[in-house]
Amino acid sequence: MDEIEKAGGMTSRQGNSFDLCNGLLPLLEPSTAGKWNCPYFEIPFDMSLVSWFLTGNDIRPVPAPLRSRCPPIHVGLPTRKHLIAFAERVGRRRDLSKEGIEVVQDLVERSGGTAALSLRMVQRMIEAALAFENKSRLN
Repeated sequence: MDEIEKAGGMTSRQGNSFDLCNGLLPLLEPSTAGKWNCPYFEIPFDMSLVSWFLTGNDIRPVPAPLRSRCPPIHVGLPTRKHLIAFAERVGRRRDLSKEGIEVVQDLVERSGGTAALSLRMVQRMIEAALAFENKSRLN
Protein backbone atom coordinates (compact mmCIF):
# COMPACT_ATOMS: atom_id res chain seq x y z
CA MET A 1 0.00 0.00 0.00
CA ASP A 2 1.52 3.26 -1.12
CA GLU A 3 1.40 6.56 0.76
CA ILE A 4 -0.17 5.03 3.85
CA GLU A 5 0.16 8.30 5.75
CA LYS A 6 -2.45 9.88 3.46
CA ALA A 7 -5.12 7.28 4.12
CA GLY A 8 -7.97 8.81 6.00
CA GLY A 9 -11.30 7.72 7.31
CA MET A 10 -14.79 7.83 5.92
CA THR A 11 -18.23 8.08 7.47
CA SER A 12 -21.25 6.48 5.84
CA ARG A 13 -24.63 8.18 5.54
CA GLN A 14 -25.75 5.99 8.43
CA GLY A 15 -22.97 7.41 10.62
CA ASN A 16 -20.68 4.35 10.53
CA SER A 17 -16.97 5.22 10.53
CA PHE A 18 -14.42 3.33 8.47
CA ASP A 19 -10.67 3.82 8.35
CA LEU A 20 -7.74 1.94 6.89
CA CYS A 21 -6.11 1.24 10.25
CA ASN A 22 -9.13 -0.59 11.66
CA GLY A 23 -9.59 -2.45 8.39
CA LEU A 24 -5.98 -3.61 8.21
CA LEU A 25 -5.35 -4.57 11.83
CA PRO A 26 -7.21 -7.90 11.65
CA LEU A 27 -5.24 -8.75 8.51
CA LEU A 28 -1.90 -7.97 10.14
CA GLU A 29 -2.43 -10.17 13.20
CA PRO A 30 -1.70 -13.84 12.35
CA SER A 31 -4.39 -15.14 14.69
CA THR A 32 -7.18 -13.08 13.13
CA ALA A 33 -5.81 -13.10 9.56
CA GLY A 34 -6.15 -16.90 9.44
CA LYS A 35 -9.90 -16.65 10.01
CA TRP A 36 -10.70 -13.33 8.33
CA ASN A 37 -14.29 -12.92 7.13
CA CYS A 38 -14.66 -10.99 3.90
CA PRO A 39 -17.35 -8.34 4.33
CA TYR A 40 -18.15 -8.41 0.60
CA PHE A 41 -18.40 -12.15 -0.06
CA GLU A 42 -19.39 -12.91 3.52
CA ILE A 43 -17.15 -15.98 3.66
CA PRO A 44 -13.94 -16.70 5.61
CA PHE A 45 -10.51 -16.47 3.99
CA ASP A 46 -7.10 -17.46 5.29
CA MET A 47 -5.15 -14.22 4.87
CA SER A 48 -2.32 -15.29 7.19
CA LEU A 49 0.11 -15.93 4.30
CA VAL A 50 -0.28 -12.45 2.79
CA SER A 51 2.78 -10.21 3.15
CA TRP A 52 1.98 -6.55 3.61
CA PHE A 53 4.23 -3.68 2.56
CA LEU A 54 3.14 -0.20 3.52
CA THR A 55 5.04 2.75 2.09
CA GLY A 56 4.91 6.38 3.02
CA ASN A 57 6.82 9.62 2.92
CA ASP A 58 6.21 10.54 6.58
CA ILE A 59 5.82 8.07 9.45
CA ARG A 60 4.32 10.59 11.90
CA PRO A 61 0.69 10.47 10.66
CA VAL A 62 0.65 6.64 10.58
CA PRO A 63 -1.31 5.31 13.58
CA ALA A 64 0.77 3.62 16.31
CA PRO A 65 -1.00 0.23 15.92
CA LEU A 66 0.09 0.04 12.27
CA ARG A 67 3.64 1.11 13.13
CA SER A 68 3.87 -1.60 15.79
CA ARG A 69 2.72 -4.34 13.42
CA CYS A 70 4.69 -3.11 10.42
CA PRO A 71 7.99 -1.84 11.86
CA PRO A 72 9.31 1.04 9.76
CA ILE A 73 12.38 0.65 7.61
CA HIS A 74 13.79 4.04 6.71
CA VAL A 75 15.19 4.29 3.19
CA GLY A 76 17.30 7.28 2.27
CA LEU A 77 16.88 9.37 -0.83
CA PRO A 78 18.42 7.92 -3.98
CA THR A 79 21.82 9.30 -4.90
CA ARG A 80 22.73 10.49 -8.38
CA LYS A 81 24.48 7.13 -8.89
CA HIS A 82 21.23 5.30 -7.98
CA LEU A 83 19.23 7.46 -10.39
CA ILE A 84 21.67 6.82 -13.24
CA ALA A 85 21.48 3.05 -12.64
CA PHE A 86 17.67 3.31 -12.40
CA ALA A 87 17.59 5.09 -15.79
CA GLU A 88 19.66 2.25 -17.28
CA ARG A 89 17.42 -0.53 -15.89
CA VAL A 90 14.10 1.09 -16.71
CA GLY A 91 15.29 2.38 -20.08
CA ARG A 92 16.36 -1.11 -21.14
CA ARG A 93 13.15 -2.68 -19.83
CA ARG A 94 11.12 -0.13 -21.80
CA ASP A 95 13.21 -0.69 -24.98
CA LEU A 96 14.65 2.81 -24.99
CA SER A 97 17.63 3.00 -27.32
CA LYS A 98 21.17 3.09 -25.94
CA GLU A 99 21.43 6.71 -27.06
CA GLY A 100 18.14 7.59 -25.37
CA ILE A 101 19.33 6.02 -22.12
CA GLU A 102 22.58 7.95 -22.35
CA VAL A 103 20.69 11.23 -22.83
CA VAL A 104 18.58 10.58 -19.72
CA GLN A 105 21.68 9.58 -17.74
CA ASP A 106 23.47 12.74 -18.91
CA LEU A 107 20.53 14.87 -17.75
CA VAL A 108 20.63 13.16 -14.36
CA GLU A 109 24.40 13.67 -14.15
CA ARG A 110 24.05 17.39 -14.95
CA SER A 111 21.23 17.94 -12.46
CA GLY A 112 21.86 20.21 -9.51
CA GLY A 113 21.81 17.32 -7.07
CA THR A 114 19.52 14.55 -5.96
CA ALA A 115 17.22 17.03 -4.22
CA ALA A 116 16.40 18.33 -7.71
CA LEU A 117 15.53 14.85 -9.03
CA SER A 118 13.42 11.90 -7.99
CA LEU A 119 12.66 8.45 -9.38
CA ARG A 120 9.38 9.86 -10.69
CA MET A 121 11.21 12.61 -12.57
CA VAL A 122 13.63 10.13 -14.12
CA GLN A 123 10.66 7.99 -15.20
CA ARG A 124 9.16 11.08 -16.86
CA MET A 125 12.44 11.71 -18.68
CA ILE A 126 12.38 8.12 -19.95
CA GLU A 127 8.75 8.56 -21.08
CA ALA A 128 9.70 11.75 -22.93
CA ALA A 129 12.67 10.02 -24.59
CA LEU A 130 10.43 7.10 -25.64
CA ALA A 131 7.83 9.48 -27.03
CA PHE A 132 10.56 11.32 -28.99
CA GLU A 133 11.97 8.06 -30.37
CA ASN A 134 8.55 6.77 -31.34
CA LYS A 135 7.65 10.09 -33.00
CA SER A 136 10.94 10.05 -34.90
CA ARG A 137 10.28 6.54 -36.17
CA LEU A 138 6.89 7.56 -37.58
CA ASN A 139 8.36 10.28 -39.81
